[in-house]
Amino acid sequence: NELLHATDQYPFLHLFDQPFVTVSDLEKTLRNAHFIWLPSKVQFKDKMGEEETYGISKNSGVVNDAICYGKPMILPQGFCIEEGQEPSVLRYQNTNEIVSQLHEIIMAPEKYHSLMGNAHVFSSKYTLQAMQSLLKKILE
Repeated sequence: NELLHATDQYPFLHLFDQPFVTVSDLEKTLRNAHFIWLPSKVQFKDKMGEEETYGISKNSGVVNDAICYGKPMILPQGFCIEEGQEPSVLRYQNTNEIVSQLHEIIMAPEKYHSLMGNAHVFSSKYTLQAMQSLLKKILE
C-alpha cells in the first residue's frame, strides 16, 4: 500500500492498520492528529446486497470524530457531509492524490492552517448548548 510506504518517508504519519484500537490509543491519536482519514468506498453493498452510499444512507464515526476533535478530514470524492464542513476537507479519488496533497501541505503549511482553522470553526457550532437547543426545537 502506497500510504503505508509513505509513513517510511514521513515518519510523523500515524496509520492504524489493524482491526481494533483501544479507546485510549484512539483518543490520544485523535487529539494529536493533523487529519482524520476515511479510507472507504463511497458506494457499496451491505450484507443483504442492498446498495449503500456513505454520507447518505450510511455514515461513519469518522465525521463525528472530526467534529468532536476539530480536525480536518481526508475523504473520498462523493462522500456527502454538511456543506459547512467542506472547507476543512481534502478530497481524493486514489491514494496517490492523498500523498500529493499532503506533500503540497508540507511545502505550504498555510494550507494546513487554513484547513485546521475551518475545522475548528465548524466544530465550535456543535457545543452541548447548541445541540440541546436544536433538540429542544425538534421536540417542540
